[in-house]
Amino acid sequence: MVDIFAEINGESHVISGDFSQASSPLWIDGKSTPFQVADARHREDIAVALCLSFVGAANLPDCPIGMTPREWRKRLAEFPDWGNVSFREATDEEVAEAEAEAD
Repeated sequence: MVDIFAEINGESHVISGDFSQASSPLWIDGKSTPFQVADARHREDIAVALCLSFVGAANLPDCPIGMTPREWRKRLAEFPDWGNVSFREATDEEVAEAEAEAD
């Protein structure tokens, strides 16, 4: 399992998934999304964009399934909010906090 701490415009989120398994679901803040790791092409940046867009945390593009990583990068570059996104590996404390808030 990979846990990613993402920040955008002062909001923070934890995105999780088993990036070695295409069918692994993607989670944000302990809640499931309709996406799988395969939808993100096994890429953390695309997973972050999908999940942030799903929860409405950013003015990001709709989440078209099937775009290549190159197409995603090009599309994300057109959205100013993507420049405000930062992400890194989440700490155990950040994961626990996100899971507690989800309950």
